[in-house]
Amino acid sequence: MPSIASKILELMMKYAKLKGSFTKALQNRAIDKWEVKEPPKNMLRKLQITSSQVNGRNCFTLQSKRLRDNTHILYLHGGGYIFGMNKMHWNLLLKLTQKLKCTIVAPYYPLAPANSYQDVFAMLQNIYEELVAKVGASNIVFIGDSAGGGMALALAQKLLAEILEQPAQ
Repeated sequence: MPSIASKILELMMKYAKLKGSFTKALQNRAIDKWEVKEPPKNMLRKLQITSSQVNGRNCFTLQSKRLRDNTHILYLHGGGYIFGMNKMHWNLLLKLTQKLKCTIVAPYYPLAPANSYQDVFAMLQNIYEELVAKVGASNIVFIGDSAGGGMALALAQKLLAEILEQPAQ
């Protein structure tokens, strides 16, 4: 059953004549034009950035050039599970990396509706297990914004249910 909030949003979109255009934009992936699938060039001058493939998807590792400690942040971007990273996400990562002087791992995780949560967790668990082997769970922090925050919590709960080592935070 839809929540009251979703019913109100649906009515507002209908009144503003946005519902049909938004649905159409989602169906033909016009939304993709807002995505920024790689770190912007200005970040390349300011950070050490490497790219790898995990489960056939890009995963970016960003490091401050003045690395202070061994903390590794696994950052999960927001976007309602259907939108990829955009300029706002990359700017946030740049500022976090520069201020904290740590390493941030930012996977471009599989998006709905083409992928399921099992696809996302398969990728994230592979990344997490590699990080644990490399730096230990005590040096790993999960963060996320919006839907990514929910996904970070769900990943921690999955690890707990499977009796796997938890991240530090």
